[in-house]
Amino acid sequence: MIKEKYNVSPEFLWEKFSDFGIFRKQDNEKWFAIVMNINKNKFDPNENYEVEIINLKVDNQVNELLKLKGIYPGYHSNKKYWISIILDNTFTDE
Repeated sequence: MIKEKYNVSPEFLWEKFSDFGIFRKQDNEKWFAIVMNINKNKFDPNENYEVEIINLKVDNQVNELLKLKGIYPGYHSNKKYWISIILDNTFTDE
């Protein structure tokens, strides 16, 4: 969906985390998303298994989005500008 809408492909920057893909804006090369696999216990201490997440930069919408089920403060990101979404069946592409 990101490729179709924004015409950018993921970049894989780290050897240690070779499956973490970042997406950048073409005009200024700033990141707007990162897809990664982490342990779900980062969001829920009662869960202990790996999930795929996407961190999204969402200027001025973080507080509203965090009220929605399944949206979390940005994992390993500036929580003022980033949110995390677990990529499971909770959300559709929209």
